[in-house]
Amino acid sequence: MRGISVLVAGAGLAGLTAARELTTKGARVAIIDARDRVGGRVFTVRDPFLRGEHAEAGADLIDESQTEICKLIAAVGLRTAKILPGGFTAVREVRGRRRIGGKHAWQELEKRLRPEVRAFRLSEQRWDGGVAASLGRESVAQWLDRIGAPQGLRDVAIGLRGFFLADPDELSMLALADQFAEEGAPGGEQMFRALKYLKKPTVMVRFPDESHDLSRTGKPWHRVERLRHLVGWFDKYLLNQGGEAYEVQ
Repeated sequence: MRGISVLVAGAGLAGLTAARELTTKGARVAIIDARDRVGGRVFTVRDPFLRGEHAEAGADLIDESQTEICKLIAAVGLRTAKILPGGFTAVREVRGRRRIGGKHAWQELEKRLRPEVRAFRLSEQRWDGGVAASLGRESVAQWLDRIGAPQGLRDVAIGLRGFFLADPDELSMLALADQFAEEGAPGGEQMFRALKYLKKPTVMVRFPDESHDLSRTGKPWHRVERLRHLVGWFDKYLLNQGGEAYEVQ
């Protein structure tokens, strides 16, 4: 591609990666972006934090299934850093001092949930059985009160809203037991089932043989189909438009 000039619109991860690939093939590349910085949705906030602390205002996690970005990280001489070695924690102020609670929270939750998870597994993890009905009648907040959970565990339970889109008083124990019965991090199917149980408008769209990197490295027709579903959903629930494809019961 020597002698060819290319203009890349967008200095996010996709634009920067495209520019890098084009440059390695000999093209002259210029990148433009509406913002006064590069990175797109990846944005690290360093002020007003001290001693190297920071906050992520956008994308913040890379999992091992994201093979393409892991290859890119290695290719440019960077490295990944493991985070949350002891699980999720919660930070709260007590008499003007910060306290970190909930260390090893997933392990503690797993230990406390063993009776419920065992019963749910013995019922073949059926959502239409008696065990599921019993679990479904109790919220996570009620369960925490029943077991006399310490404050650290309660703080972490509040953090579960990032996975289940519900606070402890709205989140059913059935969703939590189902998650731990699957022995994995909260994923698409568990979240879908939990939202359906909460009677939230929810649709699951599956793309065969695709990973978490679908939006960046998926098959072109799958990426187009994904965008079509997103636009259709926004038309339906943000603009009150759209057809019957998203008539959720």
